[in-house]
Amino acid sequence: MIEHSFLHLPGIGPAKEQKLWNAGITRWDELRIVACEVVSAAKRAEFEAALDLSCEAWDERNFSYFAQNLPKSDMWRMIPGREQNIAYVDIETTGLHRPPEGYSTTITFLFRGEVLQEYEYAKKRQLIEYILSESEIVCTFNGASFDIPWMQREFNCVFTQPHVDLRVWMCKQGFKGGLKSIQKLMTDIPQRTGMDITGYDAVKLWKMHLDGVNGALETLLTYNAEDTLVLHPLLVKAFNKEVETHPQFQLNPLKMPILPKLKTDICPNVYSLLGYSE
Repeated sequence: MIEHSFLHLPGIGPAKEQKLWNAGITRWDELRIVACEVVSAAKRAEFEAALDLSCEAWDERNFSYFAQNLPKSDMWRMIPGREQNIAYVDIETTGLHRPPEGYSTTITFLFRGEVLQEYEYAKKRQLIEYILSESEIVCTFNGASFDIPWMQREFNCVFTQPHVDLRVWMCKQGFKGGLKSIQKLMTDIPQRTGMDITGYDAVKLWKMHLDGVNGALETLLTYNAEDTLVLHPLLVKAFNKEVETHPQFQLNPLKMPILPKLKTDICPNVYSLLGYSE
């Protein structure tokens, strides 16, 4: 889908891109032929240079170039061909204070069908380094403003992979609200347990763990994992909606995943300590 994309080029917005597609111009080589009709003579050199950079980046599989230039809501165009190497991630933290005042408590990745979780600093760093070296895309919900900058600041790392933020993407598709509210709208995807813990509860769970409450860490890990696992089916739903929207490109729809079973659970006694009843 990237080779059909024009949004990263100077002077082209969504309306102009759609107009070009409707006119049958769907590839960079076709766009180059009509460049004089698309941009002014003053901007033509810049425009053609951007086309050259696009071709070069595509040939060299330099996807970070497109990640830096595509609008955040259209980062989904990076997915075809890289579905197996998407790292889905969600983090929990000590609260609103960002590093160094605050820190991540648990970090969960769903990568290549496996749930990867850590809560000790050194092991979290090792896990992030592994994901940075192996993944081609990262997927979050609201991670552009929270999870990714938090990890980059806390662990002094840089996520150069294309980042698909489901909150931004699905909002453009008409799905507004938080992760849990969107999840509940889609009854054909896996749902959370009946114990509806919140992000504020996650902060309390970590404190309970530090205070030695049995089951608090397991409950926190379970909550974190569930928020991570649901990202995969949500990405499939959002991508397949794009497939329907853009039939001219004959994109292959994604299959709904079989998610791995968690090795942890929400402990009823801890759930009660949070002020809930089963």
